[in-house]
Formats: sequence, C-alpha cells, structure tokens
Amino acid sequence: MSYLVNPYMVTAGVSGISDAIVFGGETGSGITDITQLFDGTSVSTGSTMVDPWGKGSGGAKSSNQDAIYLGGQLAVSYTNRIGTYTSDTWATNSAVVGGRGDTWGSGSTSSSEGIIYGGDYGGNATTSTQQFNGTTVSTGGSLNTGRTQMSGRGTLASQWCGEGNDGDGDLNTFEQYNGSTWTSKGSQGNFSRRGAGGAGQDADDGLLAGGWDGSLLDGAETWDGSTCTVITSLNQAINGSTGGGSQTSALIMGGDNSGQQSTMQEWDNTSWTTLSATLNTAVNVMNGGAVPVV
Repeated sequence: MSYLVNPYMVTAGVSGISDAIVFGGETGSGITDITQLFDGTSVSTGSTMVDPWGKGSGGAKSSNQDAIYLGGQLAVSYTNRIGTYTSDTWATNSAVVGGRGDTWGSGSTSSSEGIIYGGDYGGNATTSTQQFNGTTVSTGGSLNTGRTQMSGRGTLASQWCGEGNDGDGDLNTFEQYNGSTWTSKGSQGNFSRRGAGGAGQDADDGLLAGGWDGSLLDGAETWDGSTCTVITSLNQAINGSTGGGSQTSALIMGGDNSGQQSTMQEWDNTSWTTLSATLNTAVNVMNGGAVPVV
C-alpha cells in the first residue's frame, strides 16, 4: 500500500467531471466557512458559508451552484441547521433537523432535496433518518444499524449507505433506502472502515475510496446494489475526504494524510488520476459533490 501522491499528474480539463463543489471542513486551525468550486479545469473560491461548518450531511448532484448541508458542526457544537447554496449564495432554511455530526460521508442532491441519517447523536451512533423536501423536514425510516462516518450517496428516494463505525467497531455492511425504508444488504464491503469518500447517483450506483481502519487506507470499491467490487487503489491514501459523481466517473477531493490535503483524484472507470488542479484550501471532514459529464 503506497501513501505517496502519484508523481504522474495530468492536466485537469480532460476529466469526466464537468464541475464540483467542496464546502466547509477542517483546515488544521479550525472549521472553515470557505466554498471551493471546480469547473473541470481549475478551482475558484465561491461565497463564504453563513458560518464555519463541517462534519455534516450534504452534497450537490447536478451543479456546483446547487448544494445543501444538513446538521453537522458549527464551531464546537453540533447544529440542527439546514443550509442551501444557489447562484453563489448561502442561506439558512427555517426548517431544522436533529443536531448531529460525523455524517460528512453521506450525501444529498440539491438545495431543494436533502437527507441525513446515522451520525453521532448524544454520543451514540443513531439510526435516525430525516428528509427535507425543500420546505419541511419529515422523519424517514430508521437505519438497520446505527453508524457514524459512513459513506452514502444517491437521491431522497434512492440512496445507499455503507461501512462506517457503530461505536463498537468499523463496519463492512451496506443498506439501501427507497424513500421510506432502509433494507439491509449484509456484509458486502471488502473493507471494514470509516471515513471513506463516496460517490454515486442512486441506490445501485456507488463508489467508496480511502478511509481509516486503524491505518490510513487507499483501497477503493464500487457498489452495484448487491455486491462490492474492488477497483484500483487511490494514488494517495486519504481519510475524511468528500466525493461525487458515479461509479464510472468520480472525483475524490481533499481529506487527511498527516494533515489536511488539497488533492483531487479522478476515477475514469479504469484508473485514478491525480489532477494538476488542487483545492485552494486543504480541508477534511467537509462535504460537496461532483457532476459527471453526460
């Protein structure tokens, strides 16, 4: 297992990712409010968040100008806030969720659709799921296994959740959500880990990379709704990153490897490429998303 960045870096812009967003996270000197935007070639800085934020659910699926976060951490305490990002402007929604953190690997799709599940709630790995339809928050079906620092992506009606930690140890189990019920898919993961970056479009389309199992990991796998398949390892082992895209075209951004990283690693369904473009600010335990070229 190599923990070194691949020296054969290529120029960004030949990527299968049209755009991406990273927001919030830890910088090494505290939680940040920075928004970082990737246009397929370079990274620019967007408007700042309402407050510094990290460790919560969120994402962006169709555009780096349409994102959301739910829960997470402001400064030193967990928040019940929902924040939305459109047209380079962050706003706080009047609806709220249960305050919880350690859900940064899980994903939502847009400013009008969000989901938060699992996470650290009162010191325990909760099974709770809450859904946001752009206006109100409702209670969804409970996870079969409470977990924190899991990975997960998809839509409100079609989401996968995998791996993470249940408070007793790291997991290799997966679940799928249909908008009302989580279904256990068993121990399908090839890794028992937490903190992996995730990508995916729906409950049958997933990718997980990196993470931690007591050691820093570079291992990656795809999820097809029933089984996981090991794919080529990341060029740089990473923990606490964010990701987006699909199992055939994905981007893993930032994370931690002996300190916060600014690296962006792209998957093209064959191999990982370390892009020459990097985040302007190195962060981990943030959230974000990436949009595959269609």
